[in-house]
Amino acid sequence: MLFRSGCNEHLVLTRPDAIQKIHEEDLEAGADIVETNTFGGIRHVLAEYGLGNRTLEINRTAAKIAVEEIGRAACRERGTMWAWGGHDKKRR
Repeated sequence: MLFRSGCNEHLVLTRPDAIQKIHEEDLEAGADIVETNTFGGIRHVLAEYGLGNRTLEINRTAAKIAVEEIGRAACRERGTMWAWGGHDKKRR
């Protein structure tokens, strides 16, 4: 599975280990909240990369990775933040 350049949300499918490692390092550095890597995880944005039909899969996988990492680092109260943007990426 190739990475779609410019679509960081696709990494939850192609490189979940990299996303997990980012969460792990953020939590080790003292973060109380990790973001789910879903800012562009809305159908019309993902469609720009040919991934519109995988919107639910990408968002569920992103949330699962974040929640699992929170669980592994459960030495204090922490949470997950879901983030969505409302614009397309190519027009910025």
